Amino acid sequence: MIRLTTWNTRDKECAMSIEGRLDADSLEELQQAILMSPNVTIIDLAGVRSMDESSARFLRRMEASGCQLSGASLYVKKQIEEAGS
Repeated sequence: MIRLTTWNTRDKECAMSIEGRLDADSLEELQQAILMSPNVTIIDLAGVRSMDESSARFLRRMEASGCQLSGASLYVKKQIEEAGS
């Protein structure tokens, strides 16, 4: 289970924070939330404890499409970097 929070930044960008463990079930929840807020430009990963391969690949695609990933631990960053390698 994950907790998702969205807010607008001072620069009028839409940001989303994720807390918990990303797996197949929670990834679907995340994807639905992003579909409902398609202008998300920043994803705060400070609260992500771990993730599976499909979640890491999704976040890597988000980053490649211009979304800024912030606050990730070294462990989470490494998972994203190695996704699909």
